[in-house]
Amino acid sequence: MRDMCGLVPAPSNQTSGPKAPMQPVFEWKVFVFRVGIATFSILETVMCYLAFLTTTDPRATFYNKFEAHVLQLPGYDVVLVCLAVINTVYLFLFWVVVAIYKLKIWRNLCAVRLIFSISSGLLCFVLVLYAEQVHIYPFLCTLCVLMHLGFVFLGFLHPMRRQVSAARLMICYTGISIVAMLTLAWVILYAVDGMVFFRNDKCLASSNRAMPVKIRGIADWQCVKWGQLHHIVHEPTPGEEPYQAHCSTTFHAFGRTPLPGGKAPERRAQLVRCPAQCQSLGLGTLVVGCDVYDARSAVCSAAVQMGLLQPNQGGVVKVVGREARASRYYGRCNRNTILSTESAPIQTNTSSTSNIRQEWAFYFQDAPGREADDMLTLHGWHKVEGEVPANEPWRRFSADVSWVLGGGTLKRREVQLGPLTGDDEVEPEIQLNFCHGDKPQPENVCP
Repeated sequence: MRDMCGLVPAPSNQTSGPKAPMQPVFEWKVFVFRVGIATFSILETVMCYLAFLTTTDPRATFYNKFEAHVLQLPGYDVVLVCLAVINTVYLFLFWVVVAIYKLKIWRNLCAVRLIFSISSGLLCFVLVLYAEQVHIYPFLCTLCVLMHLGFVFLGFLHPMRRQVSAARLMICYTGISIVAMLTLAWVILYAVDGMVFFRNDKCLASSNRAMPVKIRGIADWQCVKWGQLHHIVHEPTPGEEPYQAHCSTTFHAFGRTPLPGGKAPERRAQLVRCPAQCQSLGLGTLVVGCDVYDARSAVCSAAVQMGLLQPNQGGVVKVVGREARASRYYGRCNRNTILSTESAPIQTNTSSTSNIRQEWAFYFQDAPGREADDMLTLHGWHKVEGEVPANEPWRRFSADVSWVLGGGTLKRREVQLGPLTGDDEVEPEIQLNFCHGDKPQPENVCP
């Protein structure tokens, strides 16, 4: 134990007679070296395990640019955890040899361990370049490797029981100086967010826990996980007051206009306040459809038919617009004293605006049993062929996506991941995009 802590026997001045007991001398430089080696070796191994956790199972957590980089290096996480396990076993054997068997070969053991230490440090170095400032454990792993290397040089600078040659002094001092400068530069680069080697100003590093998805006509981004059914919730504009409707008010009275080139109103929900006693007064009797309604239907009577309002009782309902059914046939039903018709004649009008307006429809997302009307599923992803820039790894991947809106037709597409390119003149039907610039509050974030 004395030798482990840097305590060595003091030389005796007696030349004859009985030998005096050997007195230990505390070598503080050796003590500092051994404590530093032990501390940073353990910390380095722990950080290597934690860095592995940032790369484990990237296929299931592919929601950021970092995972797009890692997925291009198959087996990277396996190599990293293997090095961590080797380091763990080596540290245990190191302790057994030095502390239990008292073999004085700890400097040689430290030098051999550098092979595994530097290897794990290089792997963590690459992860830092990919993650920028999102994951701190790869950075701490590389920092511990540098500190461990510095203490190895320090240990060879102060050997026990012999003088140090001038060549060794020069090598050790040079090594310590280089390691110190590298450590300082590495810390400064990380602190000032200087990991710009794979940076893309249009796609900064993010820490999403789900994939941001944007569907044309829906203002809000959806946060969807791979393989899970996602229910799309249509929300009204924050702070918007409910529209004060009459008994015969149709969706045309308040429905938002279509997007450019579209034939359906915007899909943001709208709140409507319906009056009472409509049924007893015989008002708002035209209801076309069942579950999904023609836009010329009386909204409040349709809400009563869907069970959102009781007959002759007013209240606030949430209405969502959608495109008309291609056949213009909506079905009919008799619910809650409201009998609807299955279709209405298409009005002929020379005005193109009127022709577009009569093709609208609407529905009530909050109605019981209508949860499947608005669903989105990310079935999986796969790599695509072709060369892409190193700082745009998302372009190597496309996703298999299916979705349905308003109880309409189920759609399924292969969608390229990432932001829109300059060739996209029209907003695509659906986007999967975790990229954003340096906006203070980007919309496509799924924390």
